Amino acid sequence: LGISIAYCNRIYKYFGKNALKMVKNNPYALAELVSGIGFIRADNIAKNLGIGHNDLKRLTAGIKYTFTKLSEAGHTCYPLTEFVKITAETLQVSEEESRKGIANAEAQKECMIDTITSNSITGLFAFDRFVREAELQLARIISGFCSSKTHKAIFLKDIPLPKEMPL
Repeated sequence: LGISIAYCNRIYKYFGKNALKMVKNNPYALAELVSGIGFIRADNIAKNLGIGHNDLKRLTAGIKYTFTKLSEAGHTCYPLTEFVKITAETLQVSEEESRKGIANAEAQKECMIDTITSNSITGLFAFDRFVREAELQLARIISGFCSSKTHKAIFLKDIPLPKEMPL
């Protein structure tokens, strides 16, 4: 399978006697659960197991991997049409396959597709689910303190600061 002894030990330590079953069932879960095994290593294990290049498990894990890479670059969301292209390029699949992966990730609540309507931006965006939930919670909190138009998304730069609040 292409797994070193050190990683085998980590996997066994985490999953115990169910380790082999888990790895065969969904090697991409290793990327999230076992320290040091990221998407690329899990993808190589999956290939060695015969999991197809366009398998939904791979596409969904690739969506999460792409979100991780984009968040490391400072993004909390990404325009959906561009996200489809980036994911397709990252996973070396067609844009249609990328859309299937995004739809599956959304169905599994791994990501969210939402509309942003603001003074400065409008359109469909892809979000990491946890980031989006945190943004919406923050927007609810902030909107309780400030009077502003209600949007599906509120950007901090679009919310007026109270006059007594120093910058």
